[in-house]
Amino acid sequence: MALLSLSAAARTANVSRQTIHTYINSSKIATKVDNKGNKVIDTAELLRVFGALQFDNDGFTPLIQSLTPDTVHPLQLENDALKATIELLRDQLFKTEQRELRLLDQVEKLTDSLKMIEHRPEPVAPAPKKPQTFWQRVFNTEE
Repeated sequence: MALLSLSAAARTANVSRQTIHTYINSSKIATKVDNKGNKVIDTAELLRVFGALQFDNDGFTPLIQSLTPDTVHPLQLENDALKATIELLRDQLFKTEQRELRLLDQVEKLTDSLKMIEHRPEPVAPAPKKPQTFWQRVFNTEE
């Protein structure tokens, strides 16, 4: 692809020169050195970092154009997608927390019912009758 000077790269990506220098210093954009010893940036690097670029008809001279509501910057699309993902994750987290609360409530109810079953007193058997003595059996009397 075409190699652009740092100023031309800034105009093409629709950012400031300072932004280009910051990206170079933080190694987010790779540079090359041309025949004259000047730093240049390949347009493929600009595409990788900034997304869609703005050129005029000949394809090499950057076209300075402010964003209008009709044109959406690729970073804005990515930002919107990330916001939607965050909102989806928040919704899922809320639903998960609600489900966890319901399950904990059910566990507590089951634990309480098990405690009631475990603490039931054993039924008391009636006292055994005393065996009848010989004379009680003969005269058929009961105590």
